[in-house]
Amino acid sequence: MNGGGEGQPVWKILEDLTKAATVRIHVPRAGYSPLDTVQEAGLFLGSGFLAAPQWVLTCAHVLFDGAAQRPVGKGERVIVCQVGPSGLPFALEGEVAAVLPEHVPAAGSWPAPDLALVRLRRPAPYTCAYLSDRPAGTQLDGSGLYQVGWIDNGGQLTLRGGAVTVAGTLGGPGEAEQLLLKGEGFIAGSSGGPVVDLRRGEVVAVVKSRLREGGSGSAVDLACLRSLAVPGLTAERATPPFGTMLPDGPWWEGAATGRAGTGLAAPAPAEVLPEPRARDAAAYGDAPGPVPEPPEPEEDLYQALYRDHDRYHASQLAGAAPTWTDAQRSLWGPGARPGPLDRTRLYGLFAGLPHPAAPAELATLLRALPLDLYGADRPHPPRAWRDGFGVLRDRAGGTRDPYALALRYVLAVLHAATPAPAAAPLHAAAPVAAALPPADDLLAAETREAAHALRKLRDWAADAADELPPEIRAVYHTELADWWRAHERPAPPSPRPRRRAARRAVVLRVDALGWQPGHVTWGLAVEEGGTDGPEPLTESVHESADAVPLRALPAALAGPLADAFRRCDEPGAPAMLHVALPHDLLGLEVDTWPDPSGGGPLGAVRPVVVRCASREQFGPGAEVDPVRWAALHPRVPGAEGVHGSVLDCAGGTPRALADDLVTLPAEIPVLCQYRGAAHPVTGDALPRLVRAGYGVALWRRRGEFSRTYGMVPGYAYDGNCSGFHTRVGQEVRAAHSAAQLPYALHDWRRAAEHGQGWSEGVVLMYDPPRAAPALLAPP
Repeated sequence: MNGGGEGQPVWKILEDLTKAATVRIHVPRAGYSPLDTVQEAGLFLGSGFLAAPQWVLTCAHVLFDGAAQRPVGKGERVIVCQVGPSGLPFALEGEVAAVLPEHVPAAGSWPAPDLALVRLRRPAPYTCAYLSDRPAGTQLDGSGLYQVGWIDNGGQLTLRGGAVTVAGTLGGPGEAEQLLLKGEGFIAGSSGGPVVDLRRGEVVAVVKSRLREGGSGSAVDLACLRSLAVPGLTAERATPPFGTMLPDGPWWEGAATGRAGTGLAAPAPAEVLPEPRARDAAAYGDAPGPVPEPPEPEEDLYQALYRDHDRYHASQLAGAAPTWTDAQRSLWGPGARPGPLDRTRLYGLFAGLPHPAAPAELATLLRALPLDLYGADRPHPPRAWRDGFGVLRDRAGGTRDPYALALRYVLAVLHAATPAPAAAPLHAAAPVAAALPPADDLLAAETREAAHALRKLRDWAADAADELPPEIRAVYHTELADWWRAHERPAPPSPRPRRRAARRAVVLRVDALGWQPGHVTWGLAVEEGGTDGPEPLTESVHESADAVPLRALPAALAGPLADAFRRCDEPGAPAMLHVALPHDLLGLEVDTWPDPSGGGPLGAVRPVVVRCASREQFGPGAEVDPVRWAALHPRVPGAEGVHGSVLDCAGGTPRALADDLVTLPAEIPVLCQYRGAAHPVTGDALPRLVRAGYGVALWRRRGEFSRTYGMVPGYAYDGNCSGFHTRVGQEVRAAHSAAQLPYALHDWRRAAEHGQGWSEGVVLMYDPPRAAPALLAPP
């Protein structure tokens, strides 16, 4: 088992990766900060591990508050600790998203499967485990397993790992089967930790319990997660929300979960007859009661978990550190096809597709393949496209060509996940599975990510067909060509649809006080009128009576902001917040402040952009160029739209801005490495854009390392920037006009709040040539 990076054996790399992904879980207490909580052994609940950057998998019984003598229920808060390579703890807040089984036992041990999912409010910064795509019972031979968990060692929380072997199973007919394991790693506290198969390079089970005789315990098969509730089949089909990362690029050094999840509209429901009383009220002229809003579609947690998991591991292929896929390639050998690299790439593409509506849909697809499916994967039938691929690995048999079978499965997924237009039937040889609801065409009906994933999946299938024997590869190429003609249009992606905007906006002015460092004054106004056209009408609504410390600004503004938003918000169109700041405060994290409505961070509730209120300090050349502004807001139908260019980063290496900052008229500058005005390398980039007269610019705040707190929360942490460069360029082009960027940014921040964190820390300066000078002037 050699072949790891820097001469390390593969088992050692897998051991390190597993330990890095294993977290400890703590119960919050009043008066404790998250960082204090994770360093307090008395608040320690047990172990878990990161299945994706915003998902922690553990046991349900681990989430039991011993002091309060009750379980921590669904929706309640816990604190998760991941320890980074430096050895410093990183505290993350999360909430319990699901427990299995859902009922709380009255007494005794928690029954199997005894699993729980915790959704983190912010992505974890370090590695995540690789989860098997097959039930553990179909792949284990009894040895080669390694178990990891945190334990309380006399008041000192310690990570403990050890080799274990399969000694049997626990559970009767109709029960969730558990693995009976023997080894020395079963100590109180290790429940919820991962069990990794060192021969396959993947996590296969979750440690559940320690048997009383010691030296042995039980673990729950990961496949038990498939028993998570399947949302109603009449609900919307789940597709990635707008703003998720493309599957062939790193979306964040870990960031993503799909907290929001549905994008395709379901067919219109049949008309519902009114209740008798409502009919009587209509007949007699009584005013009917309010019509209830339709419920939000329920999220499929299983699909969301594995979608984020597979995106994460696909994104890691571009990094420099050893990955789970690298270890698997060493274990499987170079001749395995399809191998771990194929699998990781495919699963990343599958994650961008609409998932199967129900296990029955996937079963229909698998039955069309030449597989022996007798008793396959019961009692946990496959639910996700990755699960179906795992069935292939178990049921392919020794005589069939596994590569050709994998290609046949990919083609079946390609057809099943694509809306089938009526005018161009698919090739007769294609296995037909249940299709998505009808749509006009691929680019209009699917999100751009789903369309992109389908095209990449088609490219993978074409490359795979090239490697088949001559007598059969032509059949596959013909089928792919038919699919291409039926579903692909040689047209660029449609621009982002325009969002309805509130007619009034809120403008917050923040003024730094040179004679009182760290303190500011502020003013709030309502602005009516667009950014194009005549001078907007402004009305001052609140002013600060005294200077306040900058750190106390969110609390001081909570009430005034709530009042200003009440004046401006409209149904379905929250008012935009413009924040006018001095150039050295343009990185102020106003978008992360809590919205007064309680709906989340300001940037996730409403569009939030910044303006520069100190241009006059740089002289006349710093005024926003109206010609460039007009070029960024094309009005002629069919005119070329805007595009973004990263100016300060080359392959992840910071670079100084060019001496000549003149760019093309429709070009929006993007800063990837910005770390604040005081940073010795990148801190001059944003002031230089202001001095050059740019009114529109994008940048992402990048956190600095703190010996006390690790990386500062709320910033982008990834060292590989290519995914951000690609994604921000695509999103700017899709907006077509700079006028749409505030609303696009709002979508990105909403997606980041739901786990799609490629845009974490992104800020937009949207500063019209005239920015209400009467309002922006300090009192």
